[in-house]
Amino acid sequence: MYNGNNIASTAHEAALYNQQLDGKLRTALGSLTHQNLPLAMFLERPDLGFSDFDGTATGLQTDTTILAYLGMGIVSYTDLEPPEPSEYDVVYRVNTEVVTSVTLHAMSEINPDAPATVTFTAAGRTYSMSSIVIPEGDSQVVWFKWTTPATEQNVTITVSTSRGYLSHNLINARVVDLNRNPPPDPKATDRNSSFSAVSSPSNPQRTSARWTVWWAVWHEFWEWEEDWQWVADIRWVSNWSWRSNLNFISDGEGVGYWVDNGWWQDFGFLHDFGQWFDFGEWVDNGWYDFFIDIYTASLTASSTIRPDDKVPTASGNTMKSGYGVNNTVTSSFSTNAPGSHVTGAQTAGSYFPEFRYTTYWRLLELMQRGFSSRLEFRRNPFSTYNQRSHFSPVWYPNGNYTVYTWLLDAWMPDGMPFVDW
Repeated sequence: MYNGNNIASTAHEAALYNQQLDGKLRTALGSLTHQNLPLAMFLERPDLGFSDFDGTATGLQTDTTILAYLGMGIVSYTDLEPPEPSEYDVVYRVNTEVVTSVTLHAMSEINPDAPATVTFTAAGRTYSMSSIVIPEGDSQVVWFKWTTPATEQNVTITVSTSRGYLSHNLINARVVDLNRNPPPDPKATDRNSSFSAVSSPSNPQRTSARWTVWWAVWHEFWEWEEDWQWVADIRWVSNWSWRSNLNFISDGEGVGYWVDNGWWQDFGFLHDFGQWFDFGEWVDNGWYDFFIDIYTASLTASSTIRPDDKVPTASGNTMKSGYGVNNTVTSSFSTNAPGSHVTGAQTAGSYFPEFRYTTYWRLLELMQRGFSSRLEFRRNPFSTYNQRSHFSPVWYPNGNYTVYTWLLDAWMPDGMPFVDW
């Protein structure tokens, strides 16, 4: 209660109110409004663009200190329980190079004099992106490139920034192994008299991406800053006196010399003599001009299905049912971005018409990494010759045999393009 009125306020509101009252609130309720309330909560480390408080956590605090550092808190999550599947923010494949990104927003200008650094922690390692600049009120995607663990697991990714605020401070990721549901071994005795062919899937594709990065250059703007000062008329006032030399020369006469025992006199105060001089200097009152680098990426690929080398009935690209086919996927990933921004395509999976393009899939093996990657069927444990093949069932009708394949895990700050056939 203050002046007979009940008041409910935050630490910041109390400090602002105290400024309006010229310090009277602090005088009356200092231990409450300027000690207990503001020191009840403050940052122990920088987060979300706010500075940490490293002052004394006892005694009365000033309005300036409260408004800058105190009465605020941010909750950080550690030792989390594994999230439910529906709570995952992103799903990655095992042992895959990926790019994880969030958006950094600038409440005030972030420039090269005090750039932002965003820190990511994932799977026991820490990554950072530094020298980030963003004009006031704008934003930019920020990211880190890393390789997922080799086994299935949940990964909690934490994100913090030295400036601005982030779209996400916590990312729940699931790392999965797709090589877990290959088709069963087809038998010569298998039958499916009720089979009817279906069209291969036609799903949306994303074949390109675009993202931007800010940079800044100092714009010089020189201005003369005046510094006028009164320079008084200071003059020397002489006061001559004779100084005798006690040494005598041969004729008996003494010698000596005149000495000026004068002083400097400021006649400006006595007679208003003097003048104004400008002791100013040229000062660069410039600013930062911000520019954007635009990065793009595109992904194209092809899938080639052909009879396995061991197929006795093969003739060109035709064969009878019950034999093996090979699948070679080649990709072309093009971008104007540095390699630290992106990865080439790394994962492909194939679905088959005998299973109506559902239930089972065959994960391809990455044979060649990079922007021109190549993937092939993994070696089939049911193949007598350990071929990289998939066996069509004996009962499948002779004719067209269309394999549906999707390609993914070409990562960049804007996400992941994917294509299918």
